[in-house]
Amino acid sequence: MTMTEPATQVVFAGIDTHKVTHHAAVIDADGRRIADREFTTGSAGCRALIDWLGQWQVERVGVEQTGTYGAGLTRLLDQGGYQVFDVNTPDPAVRATVG
Repeated sequence: MTMTEPATQVVFAGIDTHKVTHHAAVIDADGRRIADREFTTGSAGCRALIDWLGQWQVERVGVEQTGTYGAGLTRLLDQGGYQVFDVNTPDPAVRATVG
């Protein structure tokens, strides 16, 4: 886990969803990493992730929608008042050509 003091500035979060864990990162407006942490995917882990995000003034949350892994988390974030954006995983072939 990497963590600095909670920010008083507006920050953004990104969440990489998986079957067993979700990995969340918080960045500032310049793209500098403030903190990152991994959580389990069950309801307790999702609630812990949302509580963890509460340390910062998170403006928007991007959630990678890999299958249905992020669906429940996205609903909880939305219910918690976060502005949530679906982030699609790029096609690996396209990603390899454009970096």
